[in-house]
Amino acid sequence: MFEFENLLSETAKQQLVNEESEIRVLFALPDHLLAVELLRMARVCRQRYPERLSNPHECVYEPSFVWQFIPELAKRLGATDLQPDEATRYADATDAELRFLAGVYLRNINDYNLGTRHEIETAEPDIGELLARDPGRGNPVAFAIDRICPPAQRDRSRDDYLVDRSQGDAETWYPEAS
Repeated sequence: MFEFENLLSETAKQQLVNEESEIRVLFALPDHLLAVELLRMARVCRQRYPERLSNPHECVYEPSFVWQFIPELAKRLGATDLQPDEATRYADATDAELRFLAGVYLRNINDYNLGTRHEIETAEPDIGELLARDPGRGNPVAFAIDRICPPAQRDRSRDDYLVDRSQGDAETWYPEAS
């Protein structure tokens, strides 16, 4: 039987373990600390990759995700340390609209454009990868939106990407699902 794990370097294997651990830590954070951490992660992405993410007014998924969407989630979870160009686009959106938008973003963002490292040089979790991670594997953006606007009763007539990506009968990700 072919084992994918045998193709990975020891550093890559450790990075996967560390990413799982980081996801579990993020899941367990109280709202205000998750808000702080989401803001930090978005700002690190912007700082590391200014050529892709420097324009807060650009109407492309990735810059909008790290300048507008993630800071709006953080604000609704209690963050107050927002920069002038953060969280300006979705201030009037309802919680349900934000939930729908979370699905749109997570379905369409390209983790490469968030600065995901494709060369594994360190076992540290990759912030771009964590933010773009499939919600079915645990995603901090999905954790935030589940707290702001929990999923409606499972209803396949509703477009809820986060529920569609969840494991089994669960409507949200939880650590035991991994």
